[in-house]
Amino acid sequence: MDKDREDQPLSSEELLRQAREGLGSTDAAPDAPADFSIESYPPPASDSTFDDVEQEPAFAEPTFPEPTPSFEEPTFSDRDEPASWAPPPANTEADEFGALMGGDPAPTRRSGSGIGRILIVLAVLAVIGVGVFSLLDSSKTVDDIAVGDCLDIPEEDVFSTIDTIECTEPHDLEVFALVDLSNVSVEFSSAASYPGDTAVYDAAFDACWDEFEFYVGVPYEDSVLYMDAFTPTLEGWDEQGDRIVNCVLYEVNADATELIKSSRSLRNANR
Repeated sequence: MDKDREDQPLSSEELLRQAREGLGSTDAAPDAPADFSIESYPPPASDSTFDDVEQEPAFAEPTFPEPTPSFEEPTFSDRDEPASWAPPPANTEADEFGALMGGDPAPTRRSGSGIGRILIVLAVLAVIGVGVFSLLDSSKTVDDIAVGDCLDIPEEDVFSTIDTIECTEPHDLEVFALVDLSNVSVEFSSAASYPGDTAVYDAAFDACWDEFEFYVGVPYEDSVLYMDAFTPTLEGWDEQGDRIVNCVLYEVNADATELIKSSRSLRNANR
């Protein structure tokens, strides 16, 4: 090696040559061009197509518009409330008519609801003045019903008058006793308030039970006949002081499923 070149850096061609001589390679590589050097060899340019350009996605995520309701929710305006309320006026015309025809309305009675209830199905009737019914033949107010009267089942559950029928004519019921509940218990005195439908009916039925044998001839528990009671209503009890009970009896078929019309009195029937 030349002394003058000892301190100079070897070129790439010289290094390559020395490497081949050291390895004893017989295949000589083609000499690099005179102007080729590692220092001057530029690195490969980057693929600016992919590195510099921002890649767009293959597809864009779809967007959907916000749904809108298919209908508008209805709105309601508050109803106007009446400025004031007053109950309907009383039927003064009817009251005046009743006074002209006979004074105060008659007491009202409630039809029986005991054993005979399986056969007697009734409704409700408003209280009507006595004078209206006094125009009808054989019609009596409840105050005028007497022991021994024969009659049909009232058409209404609550009534103030009832038609009587000759006992020799077909009829449903026969009155066998009148009971004053004020004599039964202090609970039913003239000063006592109405104790309720059930209490009144139970007391009436017990009182009629005690009177049954005197009229028919045998105790009720031994008889084939049935009985029931017409009792005072709340209005009659509080407004007219009504405490009278009408005890009635009737006949039924062998199965006790159908009322039998009688054409005779059952007084002293002994059955």
